[in-house]
Amino acid sequence: MGMMRTFQLTSTFDDLTVIDNLVLAFFRAHRKSSLWELLRNTTRQQHKNERVLETLHTFDLEKLSGRLVKHLGLGEKRRMEIAMAILAEPKVLLLDEPLAGLSESEIQGVLDVLRKQVGQQTLLIIEHKISHLKDFLQRLIVMHEGKIIAEGGYEECLHHPEVRKSYWQIDASADEAGSAVS
Repeated sequence: MGMMRTFQLTSTFDDLTVIDNLVLAFFRAHRKSSLWELLRNTTRQQHKNERVLETLHTFDLEKLSGRLVKHLGLGEKRRMEIAMAILAEPKVLLLDEPLAGLSESEIQGVLDVLRKQVGQQTLLIIEHKISHLKDFLQRLIVMHEGKIIAEGGYEECLHHPEVRKSYWQIDASADEAGSAVS
């Protein structure tokens, strides 16, 4: 249907190399999956695939291509998982908390690859650390207890009375009364 997603907890083949994970993602999305095709092809034959090599470069995974995924840091693993999803060339990419559990430097690495995807396809990102997404998000929807409480631009949503009340326990009416007295 033109959609791919990543999970909050990374979902990869940890006992395979980075390039083998990418090859499998590419093969699944673009090749026939008949028994004959699976038996005839090996991941090694696909290691020189132009799209796979381009993706290794785009997602800064070239130096890690031969490393087993179980030996990657979480940020590297997250970049690889996003790269696997991108190889399917989706129209919409759904990312479930791609920054969860990452250090600040790992966050920057993931954001660098996400910035490269802006304009390539629609990105739908579920994330609590929205300040990191400020520079490239076009529209923000804030939910609380399963309901949309604000929708619009970044600043507009952060200053929305319901968002302030729900997430920061700031009563907008009390805030306004305090500034009227000042």
